[in-house]
Amino acid sequence: MRARVIPGNVHDSIMMPVNGNSELMFAYHHSELPLHLDPTR
Repeated sequence: MRARVIPGNVHDSIMMPVNGNSELMFAYHHSELPLHLDPTR
């Protein structure tokens, strides 16, 4: 298994798995900053 950590801003971090550049994302959740992800993807 190969892994690397890429710190980034919220928008870029969300777009990585959406665009197929990542398979896993760890993120903090806060109710005032929702993560807008399509649950079907």
